Amino acid sequence: MAYKIAIASTDGVEINAHFGSTETFLIVLIDDDGSFQQLGRTKPATVLLHQAAEHPALGQDTSSCGSGSSCKSQGVGCGGSHDETKINEKIVQILDCRCLLCKKVGAGVKKQLEKKSIAVFEVDYKIEAALKKIIDYYRKIDQHISLRKA
Repeated sequence: MAYKIAIASTDGVEINAHFGSTETFLIVLIDDDGSFQQLGRTKPATVLLHQAAEHPALGQDTSSCGSGSSCKSQGVGCGGSHDETKINEKIVQILDCRCLLCKKVGAGVKKQLEKKSIAVFEVDYKIEAALKKIIDYYRKIDQHISLRKA
């Protein structure tokens, strides 16, 4: 089954951007045979608070800390300076992706993405090398092949 991968990259060569600093994501389509093709970049989404209901995949908990409300430094490691609207705009851009490849992502955002069945991989690779590893990983998962080395 074909699937998409979102990549946080500034240059289209390396995975070199943090989720929070990325305005758009490079989207790659992985075909059934393991080949891949770049589909281009996402368009910046504009999600106003009153439109959040149109995106049921965002769910009720939109706090990047996972606390369910603006934490204002109550979360572990949280500076309370999240712009929830911008975070949700970024999440909406990649809702149809199986996973996200980025250099860094906050724990709360990672939790939000995983609730939406988007796996997060924090990696520091060139895109092509990372894609080969991820494609192999998902091939094994999808075919119920052990990830352990024989």
